Amino acid sequence: MDRLKKPGRNFLLVLVLVLSVALVGVTIFAFTRDQKPENQTAALPPRVTIAPSGIKYPSSWAEASSIATSEKELGVTSVATKGEPTTKVIVRESNGDLSKGLDQEKLPDQIASNLGQQVEGFKLVEKRTLKIDKHDAIKVEYTQLSPGDQKVYRYVMFIVPTTQKTYYITYSSAEDLAKISSDITTINQAIMQHIEAQQR
Repeated sequence: MDRLKKPGRNFLLVLVLVLSVALVGVTIFAFTRDQKPENQTAALPPRVTIAPSGIKYPSSWAEASSIATSEKELGVTSVATKGEPTTKVIVRESNGDLSKGLDQEKLPDQIASNLGQQVEGFKLVEKRTLKIDKHDAIKVEYTQLSPGDQKVYRYVMFIVPTTQKTYYITYSSAEDLAKISSDITTINQAIMQHIEAQQR
């Protein structure tokens, strides 16, 4: 992967703020949406209807027609789920170009450190740079212990900086995500096609 220019101080400050909100926010969403309320009669968060994203998910996946209002406000544009194993993917967009002035080889360490400091029960599995189609991306895989049901939830997050927006793709499941590795590859490619169509 090509090494990009060294980031300046102002850029790093912005980057830290963006990652703090984006990564922790999406992680909390992916985590809490898998939990059953202790009090089943408790009010659910307000929701808002969303239009289909245009992402071509595999036939075994179902895209949600509504999301929590708080998710919408933070840029979540698509949520889809499948069963056996029960898995969820959350797609979030953030305005701004993180690809300029950025040494992407160091970014996995920054992201993993950020998550480790702010997410309770975080345990790193893998962090690395990669390509999704022609797009540079960062992959962070980790587990998180649920304080509610004491289950270990597994997450794989892909961050894709582009010249117009940065995209965050987070998969979550209580099962081994390796079981759906082919689905993850297919969905990631579909999201890249969706991104390219948006930027034409």
